[in-house]
Amino acid sequence: MTKKFIHTSKEVNGAKCKSEFIIPDIFNANPKMIGLETGNTYKSGKIVYTGVNLSVNEVLQKTEKQKTLGFLKKRRAKKIIKNYLCQIKNTEIGAVVTLTNDYKLLKI
Repeated sequence: MTKKFIHTSKEVNGAKCKSEFIIPDIFNANPKMIGLETGNTYKSGKIVYTGVNLSVNEVLQKTEKQKTLGFLKKRRAKKIIKNYLCQIKNTEIGAVVTLTNDYKLLKI
């Protein structure tokens, strides 16, 4: 689907932030971004090139290492992640973005 993703950045998220990829909070239906590894909440992140073509299912599998999702939550999560990846694909590398209340990426 895309070879780009959103990542934390010390210049964007502060010197003490953990270096990790971030996704919308699909566990709590919250329009904030969370770290794939830590679950930490972030207000924004930077679009980076991953070098690997990422699909919805691959991203979902990585998120479920943190916490499993029930059937209905998984269906909703897939829609959110698919939309997220499509928006990332259409945003230039290096852009700093945040999420709006309706899960749209907004350049800041």
